Amino acid sequence: MRCLYCKKRIGVVRMLADREYCSREHRRAMRALSARAVRDTDDEDLMEVWAMSMRPNEEALRRPVQNPASTAAFGFLIVLALLIGSMGLIGPTGTSPQISSVTAPIEEMRRVIRNHAAVKYTDKFDQGIRHWMPVGNGRADWTFRDGFAQPARLRLWRETLNMTDYQLEFVTQLEKKGVGWAYRASDENNYYAGKLSVTRPGALPKVDLLRYAVVDGSEGPRVSQPIPLVLREDTLYRVVVNVRGANFNTTVNGKMVDVWSDKRLASGGIGFFADKGELATLRWVTISHRDDFLGRLLSYIGLIQPIQPLRYTAVLPVAPF
Repeated sequence: MRCLYCKKRIGVVRMLADREYCSREHRRAMRALSARAVRDTDDEDLMEVWAMSMRPNEEALRRPVQNPASTAAFGFLIVLALLIGSMGLIGPTGTSPQISSVTAPIEEMRRVIRNHAAVKYTDKFDQGIRHWMPVGNGRADWTFRDGFAQPARLRLWRETLNMTDYQLEFVTQLEKKGVGWAYRASDENNYYAGKLSVTRPGALPKVDLLRYAVVDGSEGPRVSQPIPLVLREDTLYRVVVNVRGANFNTTVNGKMVDVWSDKRLASGGIGFFADKGELATLRWVTISHRDDFLGRLLSYIGLIQPIQPLRYTAVLPVAPF
């Protein structure tokens, strides 16, 4: 992982607390740069929209901040108790443990790690789209170009459908008009949607970020936010969507573009789609689940005490960009 501000690699210890910036100072500096870019713009509409999108969510401000130290202590206590049990020092009934009572705590430890460790899936589409479940009908299906996927009808990633809070990250290149993605999606009638939409084509295009909700088959109003970047026709877009409780935010190429809240959909996975006339390629997609301090701690322990499947690890090769 590299710092979004200085582009240097983030240390292993720092990644347990922050996987985007190598220090608190660089996180604050990046926020200052984003704010300065808005202040320097001559587009009054952009300033107004940006101010609205960056207004802090009152509910998020009231939510207590998690203390990494207390979380780490809690995680170590859990692991210590499981390790003691796995060594057979504590039998299930206080008597001398038999072979079965020794192996049972080990399996229980693996289960706890598996159910609470950080999970990170990456799909580069080198095995096609077998992990992606089609929903709806009557539209063209996905195609491939130079090894990259080109979405059409909505498809959802099967392994993500039971997730709640996560971070979605992907890289795409727009060929015509735009591309859309879904999160907190359970089916074609219930999901939140985001979309990169080209509003002014050309060598220096203008691209907006759209978002809306589809609940019980009914699409809500669309909100449009301009992307405050100098773009080219061949620009690669690296999009990161953070889904936490009822709060969501989206960054494009390292710039925060949208922050919003909605409580209607509590869980669901991710997917991609392209409406009629739209064409784009997906380079790769990554989703991180339970990516907090405790989850990362347990995933590192999972490297020492192997768990199944092995993809439940916090350290995976960084997707190319």
